[in-house]
Amino acid sequence: MKKEIGVAALVSLFAFELWLATARADEPALPPDPPARAAAPLPGPWSGDVAIGYVRTSGNTKTSSLNAKLGLNYKGVAWGNELMGSAYSGSRDQQTTDERYSLADKVNYNLSPKDYLFGNGSYDNDRFAGVAVRYVVTAGYGRHVIATPTQTLDLEAGLGGNRTHEQDAEHFTSRAIATFGGRYVWKITPTSQFSQTLRTEYASNNLYVNPIAELKLSVIGNLFAALDYELRYNTGVPVGIRHVDPITPINLGYGFGKT
Repeated sequence: MKKEIGVAALVSLFAFELWLATARADEPALPPDPPARAAAPLPGPWSGDVAIGYVRTSGNTKTSSLNAKLGLNYKGVAWGNELMGSAYSGSRDQQTTDERYSLADKVNYNLSPKDYLFGNGSYDNDRFAGVAVRYVVTAGYGRHVIATPTQTLDLEAGLGGNRTHEQDAEHFTSRAIATFGGRYVWKITPTSQFSQTLRTEYASNNLYVNPIAELKLSVIGNLFAALDYELRYNTGVPVGIRHVDPITPINLGYGFGKT
């Protein structure tokens, strides 16, 4: 009798396990968990662009111009650095009529979200303005006056000195200078941007003013086209040299990083 009860119990247990397995097989399968979405990469601290332009005309007179620009920026939490360079050469009937080269590097240190200190060093060669070589070193205070997603405005003031070798001079001259400058950027649309920069230097023998306006338009991807208008004005120039020297280059360039 006990043997029969044991066999019945085993049969019942086997039947229950078979029923449970069948019920589990009939249950709808749960959808797999969706893959974890990767977080969007944060923009890096580096950005920059390089641009070049060339214009040539022919007819009664033959003119040509070649210009190039380079910018490289680093923006960290506390420190920032801006490296800028430009070169321009213009000729008329195979005679050089304009030639200038510039290189500048500026270091920023943020005191607060609005205020910062800066140090700047620059080199200029503008022989058609009578400047063979000019070195400038300045330091001062800057403020982010406007900081919105579409518009920014920075203003700066500082003190420093320059060391200049004019073309017809035998020696360098050194002067203390006061500087004032600023930069305004307006992102008109996702593919267009307008910027206006201003650099001024005041010394006992000269006032130098250098405004630059630029309209930049995206072409495709990181490629862009830019129309610039630059003006260089000096009050103290050698005899026969113009006080005002304008330039209007059109460039095609490549940019990367933050805009």
